[in-house]
Amino acid sequence: MAVVPALAGSEQSDASRVQGTWSLVLLENAAMRMEGEQAKGKLEIHGDRASILVRLPDRDDVKHEYTLVLHPLAQPPAFDVRWDDGRVTRGIYRFEGSRWVRCHGDPNGPRPTTFDNAAANGFILSVWERPKPKSPSAEPAAQPADPLAER
Repeated sequence: MAVVPALAGSEQSDASRVQGTWSLVLLENAAMRMEGEQAKGKLEIHGDRASILVRLPDRDDVKHEYTLVLHPLAQPPAFDVRWDDGRVTRGIYRFEGSRWVRCHGDPNGPRPTTFDNAAANGFILSVWERPKPKSPSAEPAAQPADPLAER
C-alpha cells in the first residue's frame, strides 16, 4: 500500500497506537455477550502482524494470527484482517480514551458502517484496553501458566 506523504502522519499515529498487548473488555455478537470477568482475551500486535487468543465459555479457545492493515483516514477509521489463507475480514475502529473499540463481520463479508446495534446487524463488537500493571511485591511472582491470567 502506497502512503501519500501528507497522510503518513495519521497512518503512523494509529499504527503506533495499536502496537503491543491489549486485554479484552467486551465481546458481543448475535449469540453472546461477554464482559467484565467473563471477557478473557489477549491481542498482541507487532508491526503489521497480530495474534489473538480469546477464551469462549463452553468452547475451545480461539487463537489466530493475521496481518492487520489500518485505514485511519476512512470515515469511520477502518481495518482489514488479512488471513494467511487469503480471506479478508473488514472492520471499523475508534479509540475511546485508552480503549480500542473494533467492529467487524465475517471473513469476506461486508464492512460495518456504524457501531450502533452491531450484534443485531450480524457484526462482532469488541473492546480492548491495555493490561493493568501488576502491583509491586516483595518477591517476584511466578509467571502464570494461563496466557490470559495477567488481566
